[in-house]
Amino acid sequence: MVNEQILQNIWLTETESKIYLCLLEKGTQNITEISHFSSCNRVQIYSAIPHLKEKQLVWESIRWKRKYFFAESPENLENIFDEQKMKFQNTVTLLKKQYEKKHAVPQFKALYTQESIKYIFDDIIKTLKHGETYYRYSSRKQDHLRSLLSESYRKKRKEKEIGRMVITSDELMRLKEGGKNVLNREMVSIPKLYDLFEDNITKVIYSNKVAVIDYNSNTSFIIENQKFADFEKKIFKLLFKYLRKN
Repeated sequence: MVNEQILQNIWLTETESKIYLCLLEKGTQNITEISHFSSCNRVQIYSAIPHLKEKQLVWESIRWKRKYFFAESPENLENIFDEQKMKFQNTVTLLKKQYEKKHAVPQFKALYTQESIKYIFDDIIKTLKHGETYYRYSSRKQDHLRSLLSESYRKKRKEKEIGRMVITSDELMRLKEGGKNVLNREMVSIPKLYDLFEDNITKVIYSNKVAVIDYNSNTSFIIENQKFADFEKKIFKLLFKYLRKN
């Protein structure tokens, strides 16, 4: 038995669905017979028949001066589905344009507590898809970030196999297992001769977002904009490549 809801999903009304399925099952019928077998009243049937004929799902013939109706091939349902699919795709295209126009302007979110650090790193894991990478500048004076993260952060990061590329100071590089790479993490450092890199600020670039954390004031902000994030990624990768070679 075909579910009427399936037909309603391609924009047939409940009455139209009942009539069409009734004619498919019972064969050619007049209005009285359709009303009896479909449980639709005559007013509903007279209203629905023209729409079914327009959709090429029902046709009529005249016998003994009475109108009889029969169901057309279910293949015609495919035409209706294809038409609705095209309309849906066109609608999605228009909605995407509206979305892209709105998000062409960077969205800015400012956070003013130490909890914002936890929020940002949780957002990184929530935003990134399995196997993706985030990019981090880490100029912390001390390696105290671990105590500020949520308990689920490292677990979810491991489950999603999130990669990390980090540019940090010589001091933090040594603290992180002597600078050795661990699973899904690559690190390079800013040479001491150039800068101690101890501004106590972190910048993280992930997906379409750039987050900046100021540990000095427990202030953070997130900029959400694809072009801005892509621009930051290019600069990061260029510097990372240069530092890795040197």
